Amino acid sequence: MAGVPESSAAIEFGRFKLVRHHRELLADGRPVEPGGRAFDTLVALIDARGTVLAKDELMSRVWPDRVVEENNLAAQISTLRKAFGADRDLIQTVAGRGYQFTGEVRATAARVAAATPSRLTNLPEAVSELIGREAELRDAMDLVTKHRLVTLIGAGGIGKTRLGLEPIARVERTEEEWCFAELLREKGELLLLRAAPSAVAEAEACFQRALDVARRQDALARELRAATSLARLWHRQHRTSHGRKLLAAVYRRFTEGFETADLTAARALLATLQ
Repeated sequence: MAGVPESSAAIEFGRFKLVRHHRELLADGRPVEPGGRAFDTLVALIDARGTVLAKDELMSRVWPDRVVEENNLAAQISTLRKAFGADRDLIQTVAGRGYQFTGEVRATAARVAAATPSRLTNLPEAVSELIGREAELRDAMDLVTKHRLVTLIGAGGIGKTRLGLEPIARVERTEEEWCFAELLREKGELLLLRAAPSAVAEAEACFQRALDVARRQDALARELRAATSLARLWHRQHRTSHGRKLLAAVYRRFTEGFETADLTAARALLATLQ
């Protein structure tokens, strides 16, 4: 595989294009979203320039200053191979040694990367920047990571909806996925409060996406919250068996903390779903 400088604005291999500074992966010109850790794993393998990268070295690059189990790395490799589809052999497992990226890599100009599509999102397009609300925004982002439900209150017309949507929009723009799963779940719960005909379908999509993000992050607590919300919605839709199967599978993976609010709520819901 030809060497490619790490500073290259974008690189191509086969039908794929990787844009570093946008953190985008495209397949046939369409965005692929494997997740932040999987993207970092792919970049590390490409930067190895065709050499075999030991698992410990790869994990140190993807999770710097953190100790993680090897199955986390295997999950990211599996995610990338699924994204590659028929080209899954771009990443080879070398028994007893590690992983190797085998694609032929070509550097492309920055102007090509600038023409790539933006990230897909179902958030409404903001008509203006959120100005002068940084303190409130920090408070909102802190609250949603600590509480299962956050309500913004105030007089009409002061920008509660705009402030509520901004944390999700900012996470999607910056790839800061540390709280993305919970923000998606909160958005789904808010959608269920609307009377619009499409609200239930949109809420279900948010819960499903929250589950996917939590699983990619190996965030079991957030996966439980998303599964609880989705199981509750399915119960209302008379899809009780599906909800019970989903929630029970997540609940069984816990070995402690059964007195916490989230596990208590999940256990109560499972009893209702029997």
